[in-house]
Amino acid sequence: MRRTAVAVFMVAALCAACSDNAPNPVRPSPLPWAQTPTIQQAVVPDSHGNKLIAVTGEGQGMVNVTPDASQPGFSVETQVAVWKTRPNTTFDVKRAVDMNADSICTSTNFVQLPVPNPGPLVQLTTSPGGAGSVHVKFALPQLPDGTKLAVRFEVSSVDGSIVLRTDCFTVVAK
Repeated sequence: MRRTAVAVFMVAALCAACSDNAPNPVRPSPLPWAQTPTIQQAVVPDSHGNKLIAVTGEGQGMVNVTPDASQPGFSVETQVAVWKTRPNTTFDVKRAVDMNADSICTSTNFVQLPVPNPGPLVQLTTSPGGAGSVHVKFALPQLPDGTKLAVRFEVSSVDGSIVLRTDCFTVVAK
């Protein structure tokens, strides 16, 4: 009888230790903002990215701009992701650039990527769950390495009813 009680106690203790409710310093805790299996699970809100905040309508997102040193001049790879916005909606991906990189963006001229480069205009379309993303490579080799730019990104629905923007940030050509 005593062995059975000890065995039951050990099994109960092991089950409690392995449950999802038990704190575990090795296993990461669930992310409270990742409530549905959408693109939001792949983007951590406190990453090095720049948050997209709703100016008009609803939604959130993230813009990650990574300078690419594989070629001379200004070259970046940009990942744009949105979530918690209107499902099945097409968004234009734009940016406003200030050549004076003083962390104060004064330009309100949001130009759709890839302009001034040739190619189709960059857009993303959200899923039925209201999430979507796009990856963009952009280069201006005539801007020398070391050039600093102040930039803001805007992701806006084609009809203008939803506008998400980042704060001003600096990008340096490598």
